[in-house]
Parts: sequence; structure tokens; C-alpha cells
Amino acid sequence: YVLNVGSAQGCTATDSVLITVVPQTQLEIVDLFTPNGDGVNDTWEVNFLQNIGIYSIQVFSRGGLEVMQSENYSSDWDGTFKGNALPEGTYYYIIRTDNKEFKGPLTIKR
Repeated sequence: YVLNVGSAQGCTATDSVLITVVPQTQLEIVDLFTPNGDGVNDTWEVNFLQNIGIYSIQVFSRGGLEVMQSENYSSDWDGTFKGNALPEGTYYYIIRTDNKEFKGPLTIKR
């Protein structure tokens, strides 16, 4: 940005600043969501995925059944599997990138 300032007496001054935007590369993974249809917290949020390159996401039940898989996730999973609402409980996610793996629990509360 460049700022030019002038006074009524004819004095002028100029200054500049360079702003560099560095993309957020640390994911923010919400570990609880409430897909109950009230419009608040109804889908699973994973923020900054667009900044980490190629990735895949899997969510598993406690018994190891894959209940969600995506390679182009847009925070739109509503806690369903094959069109049916999954029961409340803890599930487990794995997010794989080219050089890192994120794992953790994910709770569905209805």
C-alpha cells in the first residue's frame, strides 16, 4: 500500500508498506458437531483444508467401518452414512496429506 498525504499549505508526504499474506497451513478440526437440523453446527468443520494441497479424509465408526470418505471436502458432512443418520457417539477421522497425517476423535451429538 502507498499513502500520499497533502496539507492545505502544500506540504506532502508519502509512505508505503508491503503486506504479505501467508496461507494458514495448520488445520482447525472441530471435534464435536450436532447434526440436529437447527442450522447451528450441523456439519463437521475442517478449516484451512484448501491450503494444504492434496488430501484425503476418512471417518470410521468405533468398530472400524468407514462411514465417510472424501478427497474434496467442503465441511458438508452431516453425520449420515448411506442416507441414514449415524447414532450419537465417537467416531475417528484420518486426514492424509502428501507429508502429514492428522488423526483424532470426532463426536456426533444429536
